Amino acid sequence: MKVLVINSSPKEEEFSTTKTLTKEFVKGMYRAGASIEQFDLHKLNIKFCVGCSSCSTKNIGKCILPDDMSNILFPKFLTTDLLVLATPVYFGMMNAAMKNFIDRLFPYLAPLQSVRDKGVSQEYHGNLPNTVIISAASWNYREAFTNLSNYVQYLFQDHLVGEIYRGNSDWLSFFHGNSFTNKRNEILEATQQAGTEVIMNGVASRITQERISSDMDNLNKIVDFHNFCMEICQDNKLNILQYAKAVKESGIREKLHTIESFMHFMKIQYHESANKNDYSIQFIFRGEPNGNCFIQISNDKCYILQERHKDADLTVSSTLEQLLSVLIGEEEIEKSLTTGRLLVKGNLKAWERLKNNF
Repeated sequence: MKVLVINSSPKEEEFSTTKTLTKEFVKGMYRAGASIEQFDLHKLNIKFCVGCSSCSTKNIGKCILPDDMSNILFPKFLTTDLLVLATPVYFGMMNAAMKNFIDRLFPYLAPLQSVRDKGVSQEYHGNLPNTVIISAASWNYREAFTNLSNYVQYLFQDHLVGEIYRGNSDWLSFFHGNSFTNKRNEILEATQQAGTEVIMNGVASRITQERISSDMDNLNKIVDFHNFCMEICQDNKLNILQYAKAVKESGIREKLHTIESFMHFMKIQYHESANKNDYSIQFIFRGEPNGNCFIQISNDKCYILQERHKDADLTVSSTLEQLLSVLIGEEEIEKSLTTGRLLVKGNLKAWERLKNNF
């Protein structure tokens, strides 16, 4: 089966959830024996449709604009068995690059109209290829894709064989902490399965599509993560892509400058089911910033307070930067203890439990 994959995300693959999902979907199609060509719209020269109707009158079925749509993509569209459209949703609909691609398919529309079912109908010059839409958005699933889903169902009707949607997608590309690892793996595995199903069965099953788009167990944590990213970006004068690249290159440590941001970071990282033992840790921060953070795990709940408690199971004293280096694995705790950069008092089992939870 010949497959044409069109991607309209302008981001690099490792920072684009749309491209991450598409990559897994393509893996699944390859596994089922498909022959696949892929194109990134932002790398091509594609002009906007000017509405001249030359493709319906003077030069039927052909666009007058001499660009990569006319010379490359449209001829491939005419001969493909399956069309995969991958687009982010930025503001309630497919992005502009993908909408422009669809507008430029207008030459495939036959020029003559007819009345059908009390409405006006217009046929295509041939059969539409079966089509799959893949999309990601930082909004919640149920709101983010309503307009897009209605639009592609209107366009492709019975030829729409898969709708792959992933809402609340920031964490999928930008943040792979303990809290999200299992869910991320589940989504990527299901997306790959959907690719295989479309080639083998002609359609992505409803069950598989729901596995990809299913709501997170803790929506509050996802919102916390989104807000945390926004706050860190604002504090460091970064856009979200610059933030993601900075974290990849130097880790999150250098972007956390305040006790408040540390508390927010730990709240997001907490993994509820990892440890059933109750414990408490008092962090005392030396230098800048200077202050306290108290973390208590009780009955599988995490409480983080900007306070000092004398009865904590373990007290840890260090700079914020040094503590983060140990927590994210840049330096072993033994080395920090030996050099005196990290001072502890109390039950070190609490530290092991902390590592399991965060």
